Amino acid sequence: MEKEGWAIIGVIICALGLLFIALKKRSEWLINFILRGIMSTIGIYVINQIFIWQNLSCEVGINPYTVFTGAVFGAPGVILLYGIRLCSIL
Repeated sequence: MEKEGWAIIGVIICALGLLFIALKKRSEWLINFILRGIMSTIGIYVINQIFIWQNLSCEVGINPYTVFTGAVFGAPGVILLYGIRLCSIL
């Protein structure tokens, strides 16, 4: 009976360790996702200000869809948004 108790405790410790590792990786992914969303929003704002300063009308609005696109795809997502906007102007 004593051996079974130690085996169960060992399994529980291993399961808790795996759970801790999974939560740590998930939190890294979530922090990365949030930071990419913030940085893409700042990038869109700065690029919009440059376009306004140059009197160009190729601005991308900042809304949940553009922030999500930037958060998922990063810088290529922001470039994609401006490419779509440029194609809609032409």
